[in-house]
Amino acid sequence: MSSLRNIDDTCIYCNMLPGDDCREDCFTNIFEQSLLDAPSFIPSERLIRQVSQLIVSEITTYMNMMSTAMRDLGNLGRVKLLARDFEDIHKLATALTNAGKLKDQEEVIKFYEDPTVFKNLSLLWNELGKPTKSEDETWQMFETAVSSYNTKEE
Repeated sequence: MSSLRNIDDTCIYCNMLPGDDCREDCFTNIFEQSLLDAPSFIPSERLIRQVSQLIVSEITTYMNMMSTAMRDLGNLGRVKLLARDFEDIHKLATALTNAGKLKDQEEVIKFYEDPTVFKNLSLLWNELGKPTKSEDETWQMFETAVSSYNTKEE
């Protein structure tokens, strides 16, 4: 009996009853025999070359996408670091202003033009937990250090 036919139902092609074999001229037998007798498929050189080129193209596209994504992630990481640095710079400027080191607009602008002038105070500020106002636990130590610090010596 043909393996293409549901043996619990009547054959939809030759109307043979369940349990009976299909007729020889039934589509299920003809189809099964044509598959068994068909020669094996051997792809041509041209087809192999085209499929290979397609695979290489897809892999190259994927690798380029991954490379771009990794570069973008790296850039995003650098942007996050810069954003965090800018946030710290703003907080340090606030702390220096509150401590009386940056007294007017010109000093604030000079600070933003070159914050490295305050490198030592920045290191101390980091060590003290980045205090910005008198309510912070280490503010008094920072304020004392700022008032006795000569920026020119940094």
